[in-house]
Amino acid sequence: MRIDKVRALAILEEESASAASGDVSDDWIERIRDLERACAGSNLTFFAALGTAMVAKVVDLEVDVFSLKAGASERGYSARSLCKDVVAAHAPRLGIDLGVTGREPLNNQPFYAEERISADLPVRKGAREALTLLLQTITALESIRSEPEARLALRSFLQVRRRDDSRWLPAERGDTVLTLEALSTLVMEFVGLESEFGKRAQAVVAGVLDVAFGEDRVVTSRIHDPDRHFPGDVGVRVLEHELPHAGIVAVAGGQAVEELEPGVAWAAERGLLIATYTSWRQFVRDVLFWSPHHLRDAVRIAHRTIFTRARELEVSEQGLEWWARAESGRD
Repeated sequence: MRIDKVRALAILEEESASAASGDVSDDWIERIRDLERACAGSNLTFFAALGTAMVAKVVDLEVDVFSLKAGASERGYSARSLCKDVVAAHAPRLGIDLGVTGREPLNNQPFYAEERISADLPVRKGAREALTLLLQTITALESIRSEPEARLALRSFLQVRRRDDSRWLPAERGDTVLTLEALSTLVMEFVGLESEFGKRAQAVVAGVLDVAFGEDRVVTSRIHDPDRHFPGDVGVRVLEHELPHAGIVAVAGGQAVEELEPGVAWAAERGLLIATYTSWRQFVRDVLFWSPHHLRDAVRIAHRTIFTRARELEVSEQGLEWWARAESGRD
């Protein structure tokens, strides 16, 4: 079965626009809230799977909402394709929290290489309750027989999973100024408290580079996201294919920085200048120096772009709240 992606996107946009104030179902709200509690910060790909199934159901009531591949059944569809091209692709723009921000959520565990969403999915023992709730919710979705009812379920999902960053980031105040020194200290504390497997450091690097070079030129992806065309964790796009400059941020405790020197020298001999940074303070100061903004504005913008990147890279909600609140008004 082929799902019309143009219609799917139109439906997603319509229901996203009405999710905040439109009619919703208490029963569906409760189901989704129960699933959130069961997931408790893990198994977040479940929300991408559920949201995709709901969109597919509105497009075609006959769809097999348990399928991940079109060949899974006579009514099967490619959930991975619909998720990648419509749901995940447009979720950031529409303010939808799918739980994960990867380009292809359903190509991750426990859905990778599976044909159907079933009790046989390879989940950890602690995720069995969440999987059971997901299956119960999709079973309820399967029983829907009218488009208005399917739209109601989707709208309820979108209301619950509506992303609202304003609950963390306070409105700007004219009498509050975050200094460069204060920002550098916040960065060191933020990364030092909890690395989250490198997510926090990656968010800081990308967010600071955003201020100097623009968000459209700075590219990054989730940690361990394989891409042979994208070396490193964060990159700045350039017009030419050849890269005359590169940078290494080596701030982790216990790193043998001297081991970088032979590689830096080797690159210089071949026309590539590599700047190495061994402290957050040094990195933040140098990058913001090249920013086109006034220093005061550059620091303020950096505070917000680091948050945006942290959100994109799936830093924990505790981490997001810490960054947004901790001494953000210090002079």
